[in-house]
Amino acid sequence: MTLLDRLTAMMQPHRPRVQKMFGGTAFLVNENLVIGTHKDGLILRVGAEGMAAALESPFASQMVMGGRSMVGWVIISADGCADDVSLQGWVRLGLAHNAGLPPGAARAGRKPRP
Repeated sequence: MTLLDRLTAMMQPHRPRVQKMFGGTAFLVNENLVIGTHKDGLILRVGAEGMAAALESPFASQMVMGGRSMVGWVIISADGCADDVSLQGWVRLGLAHNAGLPPGAARAGRKPRP
């Protein structure tokens, strides 16, 4: 089973909207990105308050896009999500951060996508 297949199964109970993003597949809950595939690993939104805890893992690094460090976003290497226990931990971390966010469409003043 591929990483995307495993992630899809774990996210299914949360009824995410699935979208191509960042060169992979992103899972959005309440129109906010929670987690997604990225190259061989994951992209994970943890928020500024979750950065320190996420970066304690040797498999996590701060996301950099266009030479800019993205506060609140981490990249998880393939080794860091090689088994279902590890992957579920990252999913829980992303969902915990997501639970404290307002719906993305409301925040941006736009209609949610179907």
